[in-house]
Amino acid sequence: MINEQLELTSWRHYDCVPLEYGDELGIVPEPENEYDPDAIALYKGVKKVGYVPAHQTKVLHRAREAGAVLTATVTVDGDEELGVNPVVLVQDSEARAPEPKATVSLGIPLGVALAVGLALLIGGLFICVASLWHLFDGTFFPRLLVGWLMILAAYLVFKYN
Repeated sequence: MINEQLELTSWRHYDCVPLEYGDELGIVPEPENEYDPDAIALYKGVKKVGYVPAHQTKVLHRAREAGAVLTATVTVDGDEELGVNPVVLVQDSEARAPEPKATVSLGIPLGVALAVGLALLIGGLFICVASLWHLFDGTFFPRLLVGWLMILAAYLVFKYN
């Protein structure tokens, strides 16, 4: 399983190509490289952005020879002025996270969770507004609290959706 964080080398030699968090980079071995036959270049589209550090290329070559499909994703943007090179996460399919399922974390189907959340939100808003009619009879704050609790419950249903 390959799950390597690596600092991009030679980035400044390639005009500090702008890289942002989440950018996918192409991984291209360069066996004809005159300085290092084990060199692995990284590309953003058709533009070379730098290289995998030399001390990490052998592991990636072994993984590719074993049939692993590698991906490279930018995890830290580079900053030329601060002298910070971008950081890239190289993973194989075994290390990548599984696809998310279409149910909420509580196991409730998506449609049911949305209906419950919407009902709680509308009910909570209605109770908060209706509690204004009871501003002076001593039941204002308990009613307002119930309304806010319903709104909070709706928020939690939407958040963990």
